[in-house]
Amino acid sequence: MAEDYKLFISNQAFAASSISGHEKHVERTAVAYNNLDIIDGRADKNYYYKRPEASYKNQLDTMYQSGLIDKTGQKKTQNVLNGFVFNMNALYFLEHGGYEGAIKFYKHAYDFAVKEAGGEQFVLSAVMHADELNKTYSTKMKCEVYTYHLHVVFTPVVKKIVHDKDHGAKEVYKISHNQKWANKVKIEGNTRSVEYAYSLLQDRYYEHMSMARLPNIQRGEKGSTIEKLKMLDYKGQQRQKYVDGLEIRAKELEGHIHLLEQAKNSQNKKIPMSYQMIQDGARLSKLSKNEVVVEKKTWDGVLAMAQSYYALSHEFSGMERAVSISKDQLHNAGLLISKLSAQVKELEPVKEKELEKTKEHAELKRGRD
Repeated sequence: MAEDYKLFISNQAFAASSISGHEKHVERTAVAYNNLDIIDGRADKNYYYKRPEASYKNQLDTMYQSGLIDKTGQKKTQNVLNGFVFNMNALYFLEHGGYEGAIKFYKHAYDFAVKEAGGEQFVLSAVMHADELNKTYSTKMKCEVYTYHLHVVFTPVVKKIVHDKDHGAKEVYKISHNQKWANKVKIEGNTRSVEYAYSLLQDRYYEHMSMARLPNIQRGEKGSTIEKLKMLDYKGQQRQKYVDGLEIRAKELEGHIHLLEQAKNSQNKKIPMSYQMIQDGARLSKLSKNEVVVEKKTWDGVLAMAQSYYALSHEFSGMERAVSISKDQLHNAGLLISKLSAQVKELEPVKEKELEKTKEHAELKRGRD
């Protein structure tokens, strides 16, 4: 019997100041990526369900200007975009249709995202990434296994009634991440319970995908704290993976710099004649004190040396640039390693708090039972 795989959906929030960085990652327009699993030259395999009509910022501005979204009272620091990430275990698609199977699977996920966004008019971009190699499974399965996942970028809008002195009350869409994903408190008698927004989102996602009769799927772990822990673990693992990859890259750069330095130091050995050899092979002309006579052998050596110097000067200049670039990359890798290592450590106390919440929730549940 085939194994069931858990559906995974996460939601990220972005303020106006952080839109650009997320856009570069989703649309694959960055010069370089921290994610070492991204394979150069494979971005053409990324599949769009909705291609952005303009930059995210320009699309937002168009929504405001057209009146689709009412910007009145909107704060500069508030979250203006959400980003769903739909993911599945990479082995699922190895068993269910590969690349084409992933496209069909995530079309159902995209339809779900459109419903959650309130309509396709609020979706800025939707793309399935197919350019991230899962190195662990690729090694294990002895073939290329890719981590197919879907990014959907949209505006988190809610309907509101506003009062206009000329037109009276009217319904408008306003951006509000907090209201769109607010938890719901239920009070029944003396019992107070909370329905967590992301737990309900997981429920709706599973129901939607089940209606599509997709094989071998199951809902993610029940309970918002468990889901949050899962996400924290995922973030921690991703950051640690980047750190491990960067440390390997740093060692490679150190070796590259060492080889370049050796090559630079050995260049003088390639020059066929030394200054002393030329001086020893030259003598003053008997016809003129302003002329120097050299043997043909010495002159041939001078010509060869001039040719070597011309070639080596270009080679030396290229090496200098390569050493400089490699040292800059090594420095940046060191900074990023420090930053990501700190982020991994910062996740630990957050995970501990979530674990405490899980324990408290379990104790309260036992008390009610």
